[in-house]
Amino acid sequence: MPYRILRDQWFLVGLLVVAVFALLNPTGLAAFAAGVLKRNHGTQLGIAAIFLLSGLDLEWDHIREAICDWKATLLSLGAIFALAPLLAWLLAHATSSQGIRLGLLLISVVPTTLASGVVMCSTAGGRVAHALLITILANCLSIVIVPTELALLTASEGLNIVLPRSKMSWDIFILVLVPLLAGMGLRKGLARHITALPFRLNVLSRGIILIMFFIGASEGRASILGGGSQVAAALFLVVMLHLSLAAVLWAIIRVLRWEAGRRESVFLMGIQKTLPMSIWLQTTFFPAHGLALAVCVFYHITQLLIDSWFAARLAQTRPVSR
Repeated sequence: MPYRILRDQWFLVGLLVVAVFALLNPTGLAAFAAGVLKRNHGTQLGIAAIFLLSGLDLEWDHIREAICDWKATLLSLGAIFALAPLLAWLLAHATSSQGIRLGLLLISVVPTTLASGVVMCSTAGGRVAHALLITILANCLSIVIVPTELALLTASEGLNIVLPRSKMSWDIFILVLVPLLAGMGLRKGLARHITALPFRLNVLSRGIILIMFFIGASEGRASILGGGSQVAAALFLVVMLHLSLAAVLWAIIRVLRWEAGRRESVFLMGIQKTLPMSIWLQTTFFPAHGLALAVCVFYHITQLLIDSWFAARLAQTRPVSR
């Protein structure tokens, strides 16, 4: 049983182990190691490597088939970049913690996740090609949307944070979009070698995420440990954010009367958020707000657990082909 849990849930276990090591900081080793990684551009190199690997891992040969359904694509993108920030902004009023409010806004503006969302869409029997299309478009749009929305939301919350919007847009372009497109371009020539690997490339990506999380947790150690009851409040609010986003989007899908086969990719990609970009944003632009990092990680864990159940339920509701 312990072996099976470690094999199937090694990433969640890894997040726990890294968090404990970074927060306990034995003999100052964690802080020293995190400092070395940060000074050597660990977070920037990490985010670029993750999106390069994600591009290499995208199987997008049939993506043209999904372009025609622009209404479904538009609804999913609307959930990612409009509905999620709106709900996060509303929930941010439920706490006085600046770190939690910032974390809610950070996780709400980032695009959809690259790996787990597509996997869950496949599990649910949805259109994987459409899920890939949403992923690519969302990450392309993030160059402009993420800095703009984050600036507007932080200003409306009175967080008194000055955002270098031009630098943020440029960094997203260089560290996210360029590696993603490069990986997609390289995949055609390397597809045979990639499929021959004894592991999926997202295993490497998740290992890099653990390193990025370690840097952020070490840097925000003081504010996380000083959070006390606020950590529990952060967990509660991210659960509420994810469930409310899922409920509203599902209600819209039901009103539109979209049947199985069309709704899975819209729903699952619309409520998923990418952890690497949120960690990079927090560690690069808001390192003093450690609780914001906790919010981002809590949301990722929440979506993995809850959306796995959603995917299984959607798979069960699909009509049985005869």
